[in-house]
Amino acid sequence: MTSTGYKLPRLQALGQSLDDLEVITLNLPSAAGVHGLLGLSFLRHFKLFINFPKGKLALLPGDSSVFRQIVGLLELARVYW
Repeated sequence: MTSTGYKLPRLQALGQSLDDLEVITLNLPSAAGVHGLLGLSFLRHFKLFINFPKGKLALLPGDSSVFRQIVGLLELARVYW
């Protein structure tokens, strides 16, 4: 398995985005059954919520105000749970 490093001007995933993100690409075997993986270089900027029984995953901005966090959690509950 080989890897290559890049700096992306913008990465959007799961309704969130980051600018100027350093990433590494890997050629995953087709048997892995995935199209790609998001690493901690992206995920650490957000609050990550995983509902394993329902197969749901969501991100909220990591630097939002308390009010935005509450509104985001209510929306998260409505949509994902």
